[in-house]
Amino acid sequence: MVIAGLKDLNSGSGDESIGLLLAGVAFTGVAVLPFYALFVKSNSYFASLPLRKQYPGQPWMWREDWAQGIVRDKSRAAMIGRWMAAVLASVGLLVVGSELREKFDYYASAYPAPAWAVAGLAVLIPVALLLRAIYTTLQYRKFGSSTLVLSKNPCAVGSRVSGRVESSLGETPQNGATLRLECIRTKRQSRGKSSSTKRTTVWFADQTLDSFRLRQGPAGVYVPVEFAIPSDAQATGKAGGGISYSWKLEVSAKLPGVDYRCEFELPVFLLDRDGMLLERGSPD
Repeated sequence: MVIAGLKDLNSGSGDESIGLLLAGVAFTGVAVLPFYALFVKSNSYFASLPLRKQYPGQPWMWREDWAQGIVRDKSRAAMIGRWMAAVLASVGLLVVGSELREKFDYYASAYPAPAWAVAGLAVLIPVALLLRAIYTTLQYRKFGSSTLVLSKNPCAVGSRVSGRVESSLGETPQNGATLRLECIRTKRQSRGKSSSTKRTTVWFADQTLDSFRLRQGPAGVYVPVEFAIPSDAQATGKAGGGISYSWKLEVSAKLPGVDYRCEFELPVFLLDRDGMLLERGSPD
């Protein structure tokens, strides 16, 4: 489509060539995105192979950061993902707009209120995604990456998540910090050529820390972390039937201008008394 659009544009076909070109760009972006995600996941898997061989049956040692007893936040990955979503949504809007322009003119003259309402909603989606990507970028540029230092690795079901978040905040937030620990259930389904993913929070706990509980460290503010994990909670990893579970810790603070926010994926596993894995131990 991209090549055909460029050829038509070069021959002076005008609007049709532009629409074909944009459609090609959108189709290419949508087609490449799953392969890019697969490449990232495969690259992460192969990078972890030495650790998997060194620590069989201990999946909390298979990630480079987990193996060091720390968890790096996802701020950079979130920024990249949101920019990709904003770009694809914008290109998709241009494609649809160029292809349906004549039909829209007809409906706008016959039914002006509904037609412009639909058009406004269509424009609002990529604009909202773009604003979110810009805001995430401002957060990343201002605060960089944060690190969760665990007091004990891994975090055991029926035990506690404890440690501290080391941020680059220069001053202690006056309103303190808000923390949320979540267990997320992800179900992947495939029907023929289509597939879907559904994420559901099956357990969560919230905390609000006053500013006096935060500490100033060498590089920035430290946020203490202390949560109890229920004894009947699900562990990190696959549970069969296309279902997997993961644990996420969110830390946020209200600040003038851009608010602080970071997110961590935790190693939570079901262990016996000797600290050995019992079940559902693979994070893949």
